[in-house]
Amino acid sequence: MILRNGFCVFFILLSLPAFGQGFLDNFYPTKEESDTKAAPFGLDAAPIVQAFDIAGVSLEATYPYLKSQIFPKSGYTIIETENKIPILYRYNYNYSCRQKGAKTPDAIDGCIIGMAQKAQMEYIERIKLKRFKTGEEIEIWFTSPLTDHLVYKVIYRNDVDEVEGLGPAYHYQQNEKRRQFWNDVIFKYKRPNIPDEAIWGDPTDSKKPFLQAYYGKLKLEYPALYEKDKATIATTAEERFQSKEYKF
Repeated sequence: MILRNGFCVFFILLSLPAFGQGFLDNFYPTKEESDTKAAPFGLDAAPIVQAFDIAGVSLEATYPYLKSQIFPKSGYTIIETENKIPILYRYNYNYSCRQKGAKTPDAIDGCIIGMAQKAQMEYIERIKLKRFKTGEEIEIWFTSPLTDHLVYKVIYRNDVDEVEGLGPAYHYQQNEKRRQFWNDVIFKYKRPNIPDEAIWGDPTDSKKPFLQAYYGKLKLEYPALYEKDKATIATTAEERFQSKEYKF
């Protein structure tokens, strides 16, 4: 039991991967209590998910900004990067390279990479970071340079839901880790507007970003950015395809 802002908060620890309404009902005061006592985190406030961040990483941020301004202060280290050439552009370059005389798979692949790099169409699609002190990890996905290479998805993971051994002591420790994690999640992001699924925003509306929480995991995503990027890639790839000059 924890005393916060003048009232007692009881935590219910669930076995499900995400907390539900039962957890939040016990985390917050009742409607009657909220009339006379200040709610700790603002009940029923509409979430502004665009303003959310995970360890300083926000949606629509650029890679250069994160690398220079956020990562050095975050305690996280980049441990993995994944580059990408959009598949439709790869098809375009494949055709162009073969028309230039590339024959073998290695020659074609090398030509494709060279063309993509020259056109700045090989880019960092995903990076993975780790905070070695705690074992926390963050994965970040970016759109292509055609849509400004922006963050559209962030996934955070920790060991909160791991049981480190057998016996009651380890299960007690897991429950305490869960409790403290949820306490921090609610304190940072306030009450989710879809409590049963621990969701801030609306994941069924692809035009808007959302945050979803699980035991030991957070997912911050803006599907509209990804869909816009896919559409832009498809349109521009078609426009930039260079076929042979046919005369008839």
